[in-house]
Amino acid sequence: MIIFASKEIMLINQIIETIGYTRNHFLKLTSDCSAEEMNTLPKGFRNNLIWNLAHVISSQQMLCYVLSNVAPVTEQVFVDAYKPGTSPGSFIDQPEIMRIRVLAETTVAELIRDYNKGAFKAYDGRQTKFGPLLSNIEEAIAYVSTHETLHLGYAKAMLRVLRSETNTH
Repeated sequence: MIIFASKEIMLINQIIETIGYTRNHFLKLTSDCSAEEMNTLPKGFRNNLIWNLAHVISSQQMLCYVLSNVAPVTEQVFVDAYKPGTSPGSFIDQPEIMRIRVLAETTVAELIRDYNKGAFKAYDGRQTKFGPLLSNIEEAIAYVSTHETLHLGYAKAMLRVLRSETNTH
């Protein structure tokens, strides 16, 4: 017997898959970046490439897990280190960059798995700085997709600046 998921669940799964595509583009974009490039603060920006990648993971964990009163997949210290309003601290070395890259992939798979098993039962609403009020997990997931695309755009712009600065010296 085949059981079909509701249209809402199918749509949310599609949105989570889109988050995965965005993450994959981010990972591909930065695949040949050195640790120095990932940590460099490009002229005109407040954050760097590795902070942006870690930030989208942290935000997804906060908006989907923490606000649903579900333990995040990442450590809470990771969520706090890259939450909105933070900025790059110390140099992130290559092993930590690789760990963040793995988290970028695995946390999307965890989200789809946890959503489909019904892990997100409650939700503590949150007003976003971007505008929307998030009042349930579905709204949070939709917002995460938009938020991640925004940071992918920042990363593309940062890489253009970094590479143009390198070529002019």
